[in-house]
Amino acid sequence: MAFFRQYLTEDEEAQIHQQFQGDIWRRNNQVLWSGILRDEAQRWADEHEMQTLTTAMGPLMDVSHRLCSRNKKTINEWSQYVKGASAIFAWYISRGEKVTVLSPPPPERFHPSGATSYQAIEEPIIRGKLEARAVSRIEMVHPNVKGAENIHYQIWPVDETTTWTAKFGESNVQKRCWRMVKKVKTLAYNLGDTEIIKKVIKQYEVKHTPISAHREEGQDEEKKYSEEGERKGESKVDMKKRIEEEEKKKVAKMEKKMTTQEKKSKKEEEKWVAKMKVKMEKKEAKRVAKIEKKEAKRVAKMAKKEAQKEKKREEEEDKKMDREKMEETSNRLHQLEEDCREEGMESRARAKVEHEAAQVKKEKAKLQQEMEKLEKRVTLAMAGERQKLNQEFDKRMRQHDKSHEKRMQELEDTFAQRRDEIDRKAADFEAVRGRLSTAVKERDKRIETQSDELVELNERYDMLERAKNSIGKEILKRKTELALVKEFAFDPQPVDYS
Repeated sequence: MAFFRQYLTEDEEAQIHQQFQGDIWRRNNQVLWSGILRDEAQRWADEHEMQTLTTAMGPLMDVSHRLCSRNKKTINEWSQYVKGASAIFAWYISRGEKVTVLSPPPPERFHPSGATSYQAIEEPIIRGKLEARAVSRIEMVHPNVKGAENIHYQIWPVDETTTWTAKFGESNVQKRCWRMVKKVKTLAYNLGDTEIIKKVIKQYEVKHTPISAHREEGQDEEKKYSEEGERKGESKVDMKKRIEEEEKKKVAKMEKKMTTQEKKSKKEEEKWVAKMKVKMEKKEAKRVAKIEKKEAKRVAKMAKKEAQKEKKREEEEDKKMDREKMEETSNRLHQLEEDCREEGMESRARAKVEHEAAQVKKEKAKLQQEMEKLEKRVTLAMAGERQKLNQEFDKRMRQHDKSHEKRMQELEDTFAQRRDEIDRKAADFEAVRGRLSTAVKERDKRIETQSDELVELNERYDMLERAKNSIGKEILKRKTELALVKEFAFDPQPVDYS
């Protein structure tokens, strides 16, 4: 729509239409506001599950989203964009039956200047001043009045303000200090201009022949190139060729610059991705090696500690058994000596002692066998413990491998996302280059048309100049003849000038 183009480009308008035509739009559930803070209006709308412009625009007004153009525009450009979005928002609202407007309480509900976005843009649209389509009713709510946060009343087409003031009154309302707003042309003013222009064009079409559309657009440019060509003494064909060559050079330079920037950006992205991948792999390898080394040290330390404990326990048991055997043997020897002294039977005592000594040797051999068995048992126990430790280590390594694989998958997903972003940027660049190529073709076509028109105008000018010279000569000739006639009027005989 032509009215929206004073605020938005064609692509921006199409993008907003696409957003509002999706599933996000909820009929008769929109909120407009004026004279209160945006956060207050947004909070009220969220609490009542209704849509403000920000809600309906979604990612197009989310600064963190790539579709939002806030960071690409100046403050003034963004203000124009929001005004255009407000106009389209109101246009879609006018397709419904009702709309809710939030404002301060009466008597001063709106800005005295009438230049706010709601007064100058949105209200004229929802009331049908842009088209014949309008909402059936406009309802008003004053969220800043305690107790009236959810009270709706109609202000258009029937003004029911008195029903609200009868309940809440106006005596407790202080006079507002309104902020300064920039004066803008209202929608009604713009529509008035449009009607006047249409009438003028209609009258002009009746009295005059149509003017070429390209001639008005390229008048200044044509004048500039014409003057420059005249200074250099160029013909029309040479001037046309020179203009085309300059345009082609500009386009080629711009394409080369954009291609170089894209290649550089892509190369830097790939380099960064490869660098990050190598860095993460090295870091992960170091971390795995460190964990393995730490685990091996811990297992070795535990095995060594267990072996020391087992060895110490065995030594203590051996010492205890040796002490017991020595005490028992000593007791037997003392008993035998006493028996020998008492009975005086040295030979028998000696034989008995020898017999006891033989028994001691047997018991010692038996103890040696038991010690060997105990050592075997300890060895088997240590082997079982080592196997258990190895199993635990393998389990931890498997868990670590799983976490490592998960991390590598996350890195691959990240790299894939970056690659998709690079591809998307490349696609955007191709789209820009396509639009640029289309613009260049249109420019070439326009230049060609203008050149043809310039040649045609020059031919007409030459023809008029020749006609002028011819007429001048004819006038001079007639004047000469008239002067001669007047001078020789007394002579009845005509003078022969042949």
